Amino acid sequence: MRARILNALALANEAVVVVAIVLDLLLTFANTIARYGFNSGIHFAEDVSAILIGIITWLGSAAYFRRAGGMSYTALVDHAGGTTGAALRAAGLWLVLIVITISLWSF
Repeated sequence: MRARILNALALANEAVVVVAIVLDLLLTFANTIARYGFNSGIHFAEDVSAILIGIITWLGSAAYFRRAGGMSYTALVDHAGGTTGAALRAAGLWLVLIVITISLWSF
């Protein structure tokens, strides 16, 4: 039961990330057209884009960890294998925790 709830939450999280990416692309495209076509950009575009980038970054990182990493990182760890691979995996997780802690500190 718990696994089903967590999977549903994870899928909802990924859906929000996809929607945020699409909205950011559409907003950037519309702002570019407005800026060059009508000589006046969309006034709120930068603020909304910054919010969407934050959503993509924070919620996207959760999806990244759920799916066990990205291509380049796992390729390096898988290639190393054994104790070295485990050490690289641990170092990567510590690095992520450090970056998250620093970014939370800035708020």
